[in-house]
Amino acid sequence: MYSLKSEEVNDFTRVFVIDDSLTIRDFLRKILTRDENFLIIGEAENPIEAMEILSSMEQQPHVIILDINMPQMNGMEYLEHLKDKPHPPIVIMSSIGFDEADNGIKCLELGAFDYIEKPSGTHSLNEITNIKNIIIQARNSFNENYFINRKTIRHKYLNNLPKNISKPDLIAIGSSTGGVEALQTILSQLDKKFPPIVIVQHIPEYFSLALANRLTELCNFKVYEGRNNQILEPNCVYLAPGGKQMRISEESNKLILEINDSEKVNMHKPSIDYMFYSIAKLKLEINICALILTGMGNDGARGLKELYNKNAFTIAQDEESCVVFGMPKEAIALGGVHQVASLNEIPNILKRII
Repeated sequence: MYSLKSEEVNDFTRVFVIDDSLTIRDFLRKILTRDENFLIIGEAENPIEAMEILSSMEQQPHVIILDINMPQMNGMEYLEHLKDKPHPPIVIMSSIGFDEADNGIKCLELGAFDYIEKPSGTHSLNEITNIKNIIIQARNSFNENYFINRKTIRHKYLNNLPKNISKPDLIAIGSSTGGVEALQTILSQLDKKFPPIVIVQHIPEYFSLALANRLTELCNFKVYEGRNNQILEPNCVYLAPGGKQMRISEESNKLILEINDSEKVNMHKPSIDYMFYSIAKLKLEINICALILTGMGNDGARGLKELYNKNAFTIAQDEESCVVFGMPKEAIALGGVHQVASLNEIPNILKRII
């Protein structure tokens, strides 16, 4: 059993790897070195073996790296087993493709911190750096609050809404790590009547359609994976396709999606800033509500500030309910946020203003 009170002996980030591929375990040993303050303290070929090893280890890991497809017990079954039990953050490292998309979304629903594509062939410096950064962020996210049901956290913000908020004609949302749970929480509580909602969630290329389909199952309305030239309609949600950029344009007084293959912005594609800036440039006089949710880094912070300057009503998820308080923190620091609220409060705020 993982103990919340495990004492840190040094500043190494302790990692335990569960993967039946010796090649992947060798790869992780080569990049997660002591020289960079990582320490792989154990390995297992499947979760059953891992549980036996972890139960006898005095020094527990800060982060577990978990494959999905393994013999005896797969990664999803392991996450199900750990559900509602104390455990360190888990980063999924598995193949990414249409066949794995539903499983990937399920892993994120079950509480995985993030999902990394399993390396194959040569590895760029950016790919290796990204793996290390996600592991560090996973470690940093861990505290006793990690096990609190974030949906139950309530604060004082709800009754302090600014006066004279205009009913929005468009709602724009940006999210990253922890965003799958956050989006499910918000969208599943909305009524059937609302303005078009556009979303950028940092997600692998093949996962966006699976996420859109899953959100549609949970909600009383249609969630689309955005298509180029798609006209935005009320009571519909549009999710940016993974691996593409999404911007909002206008034609004949209608809002239209533009899906393109532009370069990464803030190392992301889709990028929240890319979408937010496109909304800020619209010539149509419409009321905007923009939200920035849980996620590492600063993507979306500057774009939210630009929307704030254009009189949009802006909301940031609070630190206590974020899996990673990165993007909201940056947006708050830039002075681009009207309202800070917990994940549980955001649906109620939206229902009040729409």
